[in-house]
Amino acid sequence: MVIGEFIKEQRLNKGFSIRKLAELSGVSHPYLSQIETGKNTKPSNDVLHKLADPLGVSHFDLMVAAGYYTKEELLIRQQQEEFFNSMTSEQFDDYIEKQNEVFLIEEYRKKEFTDIEELLNGNVYFDKYKLTSKEKIMVYKILNALFEDKQKNYPSDEEIKAAYLNERNAFKNINEWKDSDGIDINYDDDFKEN
Repeated sequence: MVIGEFIKEQRLNKGFSIRKLAELSGVSHPYLSQIETGKNTKPSNDVLHKLADPLGVSHFDLMVAAGYYTKEELLIRQQQEEFFNSMTSEQFDDYIEKQNEVFLIEEYRKKEFTDIEELLNGNVYFDKYKLTSKEKIMVYKILNALFEDKQKNYPSDEEIKAAYLNERNAFKNINEWKDSDGIDINYDDDFKEN
């Protein structure tokens, strides 16, 4: 179903005229008419957001009907919504705290345990020259040949987490020491990313 048909069906189910929907949503009557007749098949995210409440549908459902998301993405979204709705506020806070820690550990891993292969997937420069895809492949092959006999010694996820926690705790201890003695030493610069 295209977005215009979907909006019209929802509007009629609510018993609204186009004028009434325009009044409730703040979207102009002529613009709504263009959407419903198919003259405008890609209304903006802002317009869809304005229409969601008056129509009694989720903003995400409107985004799917407009083709911004697929049905698979809708299913994932619904599963996520069910997951979060099943949590108590304490469970939600714990979940967010854990996810934040996972994110911080991953950022720490990228900073402290950088894998050149990951770097080669992004924009890479050598002496201010941006490497092309072919050049990055060549660099990868050279490094692979150079290190093919080397034993892999990349730290495990547990080792990376332990290193992150050690550094974080050391930083906290420095701040506690600084605060307790009233000494104003700025250690923050030592722990900022370069």
